[in-house]
Amino acid sequence: MITVHKLEKHYGEGAQRVLALTPTDFNVGPGEFVSLVGPSGCGKTTCLFMLAGLEQPSAGTIRVNGVTVHGPGKDRGMVFQNYTLYPWLTVRENIRFSQTLRANRTNRGVDDSVEYRINILLHLMGLEDFADALPRQLSGGMQQRVAIARALLPKPEVLLMDEPFGALDAQTREEMQELLLQINRVERTTTIFVTHDVEEAIYLSNRVLVFSPRPGAIIADVNIPFGAERTSDLKVEPAFIGLKQTVKQLLNKHGQRNRLSQLDRLTQSSVGKAKVKFI
Repeated sequence: MITVHKLEKHYGEGAQRVLALTPTDFNVGPGEFVSLVGPSGCGKTTCLFMLAGLEQPSAGTIRVNGVTVHGPGKDRGMVFQNYTLYPWLTVRENIRFSQTLRANRTNRGVDDSVEYRINILLHLMGLEDFADALPRQLSGGMQQRVAIARALLPKPEVLLMDEPFGALDAQTREEMQELLLQINRVERTTTIFVTHDVEEAIYLSNRVLVFSPRPGAIIADVNIPFGAERTSDLKVEPAFIGLKQTVKQLLNKHGQRNRLSQLDRLTQSSVGKAKVKFI
């Protein structure tokens, strides 16, 4: 489904050049749910944006079903951390918005099948009673449900999610995790999900790709051995807790190594020797 080959991203040139993502390779199979985890600035969101076609790689290739990604496409749906809803449109109109664009319209305007699909998504998201509400009348979790429904409307082959629950409170976040598991069972859309939350990544995913600190590189591809039918009780199971500790240890180990490397470079200069105090 998705093939990433020697994907690299840097910003600036010459002395100002900053390497965000080192040459990276991974594959994602049809229907898989793969999470990207790592420290801030490690390149996981940059990687996601390149998959979406919103940023161009400095080197390497991305292919979806054998077709090279050069820009955004309706084969890929995107959900951002911010809800990105149009405040003057109702819930139904926000979900329908992409189909009002000229590239997606039929000669008759919005097809009847689109309205049927919207009704299905309203039911799946638990938004049937809010179809005519404006975004300001919704909670944060409900607004994100609308954003997910909008991304799913055209039945994309790939759903890309950039920390979609990061702005939500803990209880709402857990509710959204349960909803996403349900959506994944119904829609079976290939999903790539960026998160800082290791527990969330393990709970939702078939695989977790662990990124090192900047410049980002994949340091582990962790297979999640739990079945599709999951409940929150799984989070207190010894196998789940053990896997969570393993991923955290990977992150901590490479984070510490990166910090020690930075200190080592700093202490090699006379200025650094004067300013660094080891505790």
